[in-house]
Amino acid sequence: MPVIRGLEGWLNRLGVVKQASLQHTLGGCRLGVDAVRFFKQHRVADQPLHDAVGGPFAVRFEPKSQAAADGAGDGWSSVGASGSAQKNKNKNKNKKGADGGDVVARLAAVCEPVFVFGGVMPPAEDDASSATASAAVANDDDAVRVALSAAMSSNSTSHKFFVKRHEAWQAVEAGKMRTAAYLFDQVGGYVSLELQAAIMRALRHAGYNHMRAPFAASAQLSWLASPEVGFVHAVYGGFELLLSGVERVVIDIDMSSDTCRVVTLTDVLQALQLTFSQFVETCLIAGFGRCRTFPPVLDARKRFYFSNCVDLVKKYGGGSAAILAFANHPEVQQMQYNKMFRTARDGIVALEALQSGGAVSPFHPMFQPQFKHGHRPLNGTMSRFNIPKAVHALVCKGIVSPQLLTNLLNGVLIDSPPLIPTELHPKFLDVLVDIRRATFATLTRALPKLPKWAHRVLNKRWYGAEFTTELTAAADESKATADEAVRQFAMSLARPGNGPADKIIQACMAHVVQHTALVAQGELTALGRAVFEARPDSHEDFESLIVGALLMRSGLLDNQALPLLHPSGRTIYAPTDLSAENERHLRLITRVCSLVSLPRVQGRSPSWSGPVHRELAAFDGFVKGLRVALNHLGEAALIERVAASHSQQEQPKEQRELFAALQDASLPFAGCPGTAGGLLMRQHLIDSSQVPGASVERLQSMLPDIADVGAQLTRLDSFWRAMLSVVHVAFEGDKAVTSMFDDADSFLRSLSSSSSTTTTTTTTTT
Repeated sequence: MPVIRGLEGWLNRLGVVKQASLQHTLGGCRLGVDAVRFFKQHRVADQPLHDAVGGPFAVRFEPKSQAAADGAGDGWSSVGASGSAQKNKNKNKNKKGADGGDVVARLAAVCEPVFVFGGVMPPAEDDASSATASAAVANDDDAVRVALSAAMSSNSTSHKFFVKRHEAWQAVEAGKMRTAAYLFDQVGGYVSLELQAAIMRALRHAGYNHMRAPFAASAQLSWLASPEVGFVHAVYGGFELLLSGVERVVIDIDMSSDTCRVVTLTDVLQALQLTFSQFVETCLIAGFGRCRTFPPVLDARKRFYFSNCVDLVKKYGGGSAAILAFANHPEVQQMQYNKMFRTARDGIVALEALQSGGAVSPFHPMFQPQFKHGHRPLNGTMSRFNIPKAVHALVCKGIVSPQLLTNLLNGVLIDSPPLIPTELHPKFLDVLVDIRRATFATLTRALPKLPKWAHRVLNKRWYGAEFTTELTAAADESKATADEAVRQFAMSLARPGNGPADKIIQACMAHVVQHTALVAQGELTALGRAVFEARPDSHEDFESLIVGALLMRSGLLDNQALPLLHPSGRTIYAPTDLSAENERHLRLITRVCSLVSLPRVQGRSPSWSGPVHRELAAFDGFVKGLRVALNHLGEAALIERVAASHSQQEQPKEQRELFAALQDASLPFAGCPGTAGGLLMRQHLIDSSQVPGASVERLQSMLPDIADVGAQLTRLDSFWRAMLSVVHVAFEGDKAVTSMFDDADSFLRSLSSSSSTTTTTTTTTT
């Protein structure tokens, strides 16, 4: 959530923010938690090398019953520091966030947390404005382009973070890992949707209350904390929750001193001597989200004071009246401030929450006719986007990502630069266009009652060559009926079973594979048959084999060095460890192995202490992007089938059983493996080439986060053989491709034979 300019400092000066005993304030209560804020400040991901290794192996939390029995424990640092306190603790960030699961368990020992994640991001303006924005993007309107870029880009893609990551990789390549860890840590902490999904699965398995809000987390937390509902007694989050009418906000918690900082909306209104609606409008003209600071509140030297905003609203009786009084102000006219203000205000008011019975309706105290402080839930009010309740349920239960509906409602999908930009990334994005077109064609077909402006999605890239295409313009829905081989292929991807959820997942997988190079005219292609015949026993490895085959067919899985981009724009290449020829073999083998997801050691925090590699991390961007695109296509197919089932008026009990089963049966391609498999094989082959007879024990000591290195090497070798089989069957006539893989295989066998002798001898002696 964005920050309200100047509010925190002013409330601290007024003494409104209270410090109180933790046990007295939160002991035994139910606490609503802004989950993204919580897990951004208390990381469960690999740190500080999360980005470098390509993501965490897994997220795990202590079971709820065990956490309550263990108590708070000792040495707990702060949960959710803010302001000056947070600045003082940034130096110890690594120590504080070493084990996110421990943070959750210790919080649960004090109170009962209810984690709420944000959901779909609706358009900032009404439907007519959104339609205009979409048309303007198609015409490359600079003003709209800049506005959309600012609204939808994240801090993970800004240029300064690109520079910082480049400096971190330079430190890695110079062997300065402590410096690299420090630099990576500075740009870490981004809680992506993929990481949110992993956290939600871990919370569910551990037994903690959690959900994803249909739209803004603040609106959902407001409803849960309202007097009419009273499901939570307080809410952990930022000061912006006050705008949603939350009465009691926990700003931060410090277990080391057994204290917390709390602010109440009643105290704020009394201290400022404002009504609730006046307070909201004061925060908007101060600067919040898309509403910039109102120019007349700045003094002659352009300095900002929150008190000036309070005085202005009091003088004119409200923010709207104050803006009208300065209608002729040059800066106010230039900024079209009145429209900006009303759009931001309406955006706060119109946010919807999941309410009793599964209805998604507007819920905000500003709906009161006199804007009185207090809540009156508007049960029964239709969602302004006409999204079926069953589809909202899929989002709120974490079964599907909110990303697709966000793209659909905003009419745009923006490709920001990857974490490690390469010259080949535009080519890779071209590969995704057809999959994305099939995705949004499926989604618009599933949701015919959405506003007309939500049936047109543009794909825009903010770097490299200018590129805009309409994803919903020319999707090919004339696919032939899938034959038995395609159905068997899909069933092999999904878990076996004959239940309603199993059949839905199998149908979704058939839909996915029909829109790839694996199927043509309802039948498996040569590539599809090769993948099916070589499929590994593991469902995870079967998914990885499909991803590898599709990347190989697109010309993105080969042995050529990736042309990386320097922050200045010039091309650079990662340093090599072997001769040019052997480095090519090593590059191909490790890219193939990086497709495989490896398990981490049980009981270890989700960290990474082994080697990392820039080029492999760049290739991982292709793997992640393709897996996300395939997963989104599966989600669109799932939404289509669940929406159709919902329209048939299924019984509530049947729906509950279906959603529970779908939560257990996640769609394939949902997770991303990272680069651990490639890093393991790379280190193994380098050791074998430089230290003949290098033992697996030495490798295990270098990579302590990977469970059973010897077994994983065997698994990676088996996966490599499966990919080799796909190449020989599907690319039989392409001598360049088959020779490339055969030469790499010979290199692999020559090194593996020397290390296997030592491994066998060591095992026999033991």
